Amino acid sequence: GAGIGENLNAGGKLNVAGDAKIGGNASVTGNASITGDATIDGFTRINDNARITGDLTVNGGLSLGAGADAHIDQGSSLVINNSTGPVRIKASGTEMLIINDVQVEAKKRFIVTGADLAERFTVSPSNDLNNESVKPGMVVSIDRAHPGALRLSNSAYDKTVAGIVSGAGGIQTAIELGQAGSIADGQVSVAVIGRVYCYADATYGSIEPGDLLSTSNTPGHAMKVTNFDSAHGAILGKAMSGLKDGKGLILVLISMQ
Repeated sequence: GAGIGENLNAGGKLNVAGDAKIGGNASVTGNASITGDATIDGFTRINDNARITGDLTVNGGLSLGAGADAHIDQGSSLVINNSTGPVRIKASGTEMLIINDVQVEAKKRFIVTGADLAERFTVSPSNDLNNESVKPGMVVSIDRAHPGALRLSNSAYDKTVAGIVSGAGGIQTAIELGQAGSIADGQVSVAVIGRVYCYADATYGSIEPGDLLSTSNTPGHAMKVTNFDSAHGAILGKAMSGLKDGKGLILVLISMQ
């Protein structure tokens, strides 16, 4: 192991206790700990874990390999100046960027894969609804008996309708909101804005693109609005695909009214 400004026997790690400047590329296959400031003018690849307690500026690309974590302590910053392409953080083939307690400013466009904005909720058990389980595409409503929680919808024109469980039909959540350890959290992502696939029941009326949708007596299923007086305050959104008869998934543009 090697240490700079610290114990030279660092147990296989590179420890930089002061400031560091690297003029070329940097590759870390073990653990890296930077307690001062670091500037890297080339490409940086981290295949294991990195902890930054100072400021890290990378004037090239930054790559975090699968299983690698970059910990940026409070009061420190990570600046990536990459003019040749996007900044990507990948884990096992998927891209994930987790940001806690920071402000993100997009000067042009901010593109997120997915098609809806969802919030995390606790969804109450629905054993009284023919053992119907909550799954992606189901319509959910506010649970009056449990503050902050939702339940599977089970009545027509329900004015407590809250949204559609995200993730059905291969459309994933784009942005997910929630605060861990508070009433504003849960295990179920419920879409409140955007496009999602939703379970619908066309026995109450054939559904065509553009039809307004509300809750139905079929647990977790939407239906076409036919009574506009009753639907006031219970609109879930607009159908973007049709369903002539029976039950099935339809694409919905959520617009709670």
